[in-house]
Amino acid sequence: MKHYKIALLILMMSMSLFAQRGRGSGGLGWDSELNLSPEQLQEITSLQQQLRTEKVDHRTEIQKLRVELDQATRQEKVNQKAVDKLLARIQEHELALEKLQINHRSQVRALLTPEQQIIFDQRGGYAGSMRGAGRGNRGANAGSGDCDGDGNPQQGRRGGRGNR
Repeated sequence: MKHYKIALLILMMSMSLFAQRGRGSGGLGWDSELNLSPEQLQEITSLQQQLRTEKVDHRTEIQKLRVELDQATRQEKVNQKAVDKLLARIQEHELALEKLQINHRSQVRALLTPEQQIIFDQRGGYAGSMRGAGRGNRGANAGSGDCDGDGNPQQGRRGGRGNR
């Protein structure tokens, strides 16, 4: 149990550090390309803060579940039913995150003028400065503009763990 708490603490600290990277002066990074009005910028910033708040619980739970999954798969005799349940719970949270992201993009897009929507859509939801930032070459997913609304690229379904 002690190792579980230490691993969880390390994961939470690394999440906090990752979330603080890449914001620079606090700007959105893409607001100048869209030529947002002060009102639009304020509303979008508010939406982004709301999104970040809603995503924290899911991300934390996913990380806890991944620690449990790692422990469950390292047992001498693996309980496949328990592993399947953990995987299902992880997928539930990942799906909830995806729904939050899609809803967020729709809300942001609704605040834009038709001209801004064209630029927004061409950039995959967020403008070119965010497209593929820090993701490296990831094959078919490279440069897809997968941004999570807080200026940081989303990690893949495996949470940045890579292929194992």
